[in-house]
Amino acid sequence: MVKKQTKDYDLLIYTPESGASMAENTDYFVVLPAVKITKGITLAFILDNGKAVQVKFSNTIDIKRAQSYSLGDIAINPAKAKLDVITDKGLIDAIKKVSSDVELENDSSLNIYQGYNLDRILKLKGELDLSNNDKLTSLNGLQYFQNITSIKLFGNQNLTGNIDLTKCTYRVVHQCKA
Repeated sequence: MVKKQTKDYDLLIYTPESGASMAENTDYFVVLPAVKITKGITLAFILDNGKAVQVKFSNTIDIKRAQSYSLGDIAINPAKAKLDVITDKGLIDAIKKVSSDVELENDSSLNIYQGYNLDRILKLKGELDLSNNDKLTSLNGLQYFQNITSIKLFGNQNLTGNIDLTKCTYRVVHQCKA
């Protein structure tokens, strides 16, 4: 298991040995530092086909030293799995500016759970400047950029459609054509 910890987020990546998979009816344990997780926790289970099933726990977890906490039995329903992919070339380029080693699919899309792609997306912090980017056609996928605090969208000729930013928790700077 690989654990990457920064002041902003913890990212745990477990990859079974080549050819192996996680066994059913088996207890798995993750060791975390003593911490109080107030916003809950989301576990993403990546299936062999690259699709993910997310299981969310919204309760507060107060992790104490040398104690274990059960999240209970977790049922993984493959029918609910979805592919979390960013297809917009403008957003992919923004990620590549921070880290050129993102793993792209054969069709040049970016599966956020492939390799360390999610870690690379979470490295994007502060302002996300998508200005004057003719490759930007949609903001689909922006929901994965959790550590940005503002977005610049000036001069994007190909960005179309209605954009609802009412649920954004970060500052948005957008210049509309007069």
